[in-house]
Amino acid sequence: MILSILLIVILGMLASRLVEKLGLPRLLEMIGVGIAVRPYGLDLLDSPILQNATDIRLIALFIIFLRAGFGLEKDLLRNVGPVAPRMSAIPCLLEGLTITAISCCLLALPLAEAGMLGFILAAVSSAVIVPAVLQLEKQGWSMRRGVPVMARAGASVDDVFAITLFTIFLGMGTQQEQY
Repeated sequence: MILSILLIVILGMLASRLVEKLGLPRLLEMIGVGIAVRPYGLDLLDSPILQNATDIRLIALFIIFLRAGFGLEKDLLRNVGPVAPRMSAIPCLLEGLTITAISCCLLALPLAEAGMLGFILAAVSSAVIVPAVLQLEKQGWSMRRGVPVMARAGASVDDVFAITLFTIFLGMGTQQEQY
């Protein structure tokens, strides 16, 4: 298991340097390494890592939320507070419902599966937004108006919406299978 973790870290660091030189988003590095080491790729991971994949994903989501929350300032959050839920709820619902509708129409997926697909993809947006906003903050962009704070607070609430709606569609799907 330790060898698998070391492999992921080393490949991630190498891919990170490659992605930086090419000027591509860092998320591509993570996706590329994940595709390469998975069981249907090069199959380089031990079975204990694969068995604990759900817990590892949960830890990764927790780290994203921690990174988003550590830099939030209470005074700025108070000023932009009412805007953050709107910045999260509306895009999450539009994103998830659009993917759900397209999945139903184009892929002919049942509603429950299309909804799960739509809202799991909507939940991924925080993994893209939070690192980008942290980078903008380092560069000093829009700190006066609190845009990074709004984006980070909105990303956290966005995930809560997406995970809740994913769970609802998951429940619909398992209910249909039981009857």
